[in-house]
Amino acid sequence: MRILYGPAYDRFHKYLSNLKINIDEETVFNFLKIYRRWPLMSHTNQPSIEMINNMGNKEKRQLMDYRGYLSFDAFKKYYDLGYAFILGDILDLHPELREIDEFAKQNVGTRIAGNFYFTKGGGAQAPSLKLHTDAYDILVKNIYGKSYWQIGKEKVLSDNQQVHYIEPEIPHGVYQIPEKRLSLVLGCYGEEQSTR
Repeated sequence: MRILYGPAYDRFHKYLSNLKINIDEETVFNFLKIYRRWPLMSHTNQPSIEMINNMGNKEKRQLMDYRGYLSFDAFKKYYDLGYAFILGDILDLHPELREIDEFAKQNVGTRIAGNFYFTKGGGAQAPSLKLHTDAYDILVKNIYGKSYWQIGKEKVLSDNQQVHYIEPEIPHGVYQIPEKRLSLVLGCYGEEQSTR
């Protein structure tokens, strides 16, 4: 059952559906070259970047240098091998992302967490996390590339800046990414809710 109040959900979904986000692979690489932006753990006590391994789990330490910040060279090695990455708390990185953050503050009234899921795809590595559930509303906006999702019992193709909604506690996951792909995943949860 959707937690987000109906009219707020409708406004947010419509806004995201009509918004074209112009971020490409090279732009994301440039974000990742901002050295102190990617510590092992961010100011929200969440990992700033994680790699999804072939067991469908998250890894982060092998991406970091001896100071505890992202080593772009380590990241790029795994990216070129086809691994997928989660970049956390990214709504400050680009004007279009900051607009989403501001729209959410005005129309939802609570924190909206924004993460990128980023990969060159191709099938050599696990495409994403294992099928899982979350305790909060999720909106996924495909920025570029294609990905094939399972949402509940339904199989869904995500491409062309489409927006998909995932209700709390509905099993979901990506099972195939045939090409380079960047998706924005927005978690709608308040301070009292768990981000498990």
